[in-house]
Amino acid sequence: MTERFHVQWTPHDGPPQRIIFEPADEDRNEDNDKDVDEDKNRDKEDEEDEDEVWHRITELWDGKTWSRTNFEVVEDPSVYAPAPPRDIETEQTPPTLEELLEETQMTWRRNKQKALVFNQPTGPLVVASPYTYPRCNSDQLATNQPISMKQLQMLVRQVGLPSVESLEEMRFSTRDFLRGDFNA
Repeated sequence: MTERFHVQWTPHDGPPQRIIFEPADEDRNEDNDKDVDEDKNRDKEDEEDEDEVWHRITELWDGKTWSRTNFEVVEDPSVYAPAPPRDIETEQTPPTLEELLEETQMTWRRNKQKALVFNQPTGPLVVASPYTYPRCNSDQLATNQPISMKQLQMLVRQVGLPSVESLEEMRFSTRDFLRGDFNA
């Protein structure tokens, strides 16, 4: 194996994660002594192939980018997996928070508004972006509050990516997110 590969998954209650294996770029000292017979050279090349040095990188999706959480030097990684069906993409990048917010913002011009829902232990936190800036609401808040992208990224790291749901299915109405002037 000489090419980079990774394994990616989304836990039930957390953000998407992945482990990347990539070859380390190391200068190998090769014995260039011409007096050594060919059999010894072949044995040395076989040993070098067996001891390939790789980097194992663990990353976490924060709603915007992959963030490195761990780095380790390893030797000889191997993977077994059945071949995927031809119609399945093998590399997937989760949607960004900007993409999810834009998807919900487009619905505010129609009758069926949608919002992002973060499932927290204390109850759902609902985020909508009827105008320029996102706002959040929950059972613990008296009214909607502005929420920054940095706060949303922290939420993704804590509880995972939000789902996109219709406001009709929640206890909040469009008026709950239109009150207040947070776009200034």
